[in-house]
Amino acid sequence: MRSDDVAPSRADLVVRDDAGREVHRAHCELAGEPVLRQCTATIDARLAPGLYHVEVNTGPSSTTTGFWIYDAALLARGARISVSRDWLRRDGEVFPVIGTTYMASDVHRKFLFDPDPHVWDRDFAQMRRLGINLVRTGIWTGWSRVMLNPGSVDEAVLRALDAYVLSAAKHDIVVNFTFFAFLPPAYGGVNPYLDPRSLEGQRELLTAVARRYRGVPWIHYDLINEPSYAPPEGLWSNRPIRDPLEKEAWREWIRRNHGEEDAARLRARWQDEELANHLPVRAIMTPAPIIVEPNTSADEAARLMLVNHISCLPVMRGETLVGIITTSDILMAFMTMHKRSWVGRQEESAHG
Repeated sequence: MRSDDVAPSRADLVVRDDAGREVHRAHCELAGEPVLRQCTATIDARLAPGLYHVEVNTGPSSTTTGFWIYDAALLARGARISVSRDWLRRDGEVFPVIGTTYMASDVHRKFLFDPDPHVWDRDFAQMRRLGINLVRTGIWTGWSRVMLNPGSVDEAVLRALDAYVLSAAKHDIVVNFTFFAFLPPAYGGVNPYLDPRSLEGQRELLTAVARRYRGVPWIHYDLINEPSYAPPEGLWSNRPIRDPLEKEAWREWIRRNHGEEDAARLRARWQDEELANHLPVRAIMTPAPIIVEPNTSADEAARLMLVNHISCLPVMRGETLVGIITTSDILMAFMTMHKRSWVGRQEESAHG
């Protein structure tokens, strides 16, 4: 509103069911700052499950918003979405997805904090007319407003999500709900992927939502959008976080998959700076390697490499290292020999 506008002091409300029938009329006194005035209205009538629209008139302006009375029957009667090798399926039939990302056309990513089922209903109706059958939505990066501390999920946000899913279900549209984006919330931990505090907080949030919609076929989940493993200040860099939890997880992975004997060799190959800077060559070299002499045939050298799964051979004359031969040397020699042979045959054919 402009600075010279007079803030409204009263709102007249008309509540209508989804068929347009008036079910309640009231007025209330507005209070609060001029740019955000509020009032509370009580509906005495017992309303049936479903969507209701509220016409609000303050004199200078008017708008329409909405709310849902929880409709368990609507949530329960959705089609079952499953997956086969090549297809998503809906009640067993192939389900070609025609979808879009959608939060709300008015407040966008704030849709769970400033919910308006009237807007959602209008938008979902338009989507359905255009053939949309699935929407992707989610919290993205607003986790702290949903659950500031592990276990304390904001019930108002969950009720807003109820209304969103109900609005989609009314128009036969499936919801794919994304929890996190880029980096999951750390919830006081150091590493959002490995710190037990972070994992517990994430688990609490996921559990609260999944438990609420257990058995509801209209909502499905995407754990994280565009995950990035990196320090928070280096998003998208895909670099180590370099915290103690990450380092211990890496060491444990090596021990579990390769045993203690190969740990030093693998750490060096993966360039673990902390260990490689102090790692002597003798710890990773191949002792007593297979060798060849200068007059060993290239064919025999190739056979030794193939049989022993190695890519090079030291060339020794007695106790003296005189060179090294690699698979690249062998290939180049064979290619040169093949080319000479081909040229010779072509010349013979030309003079034939």
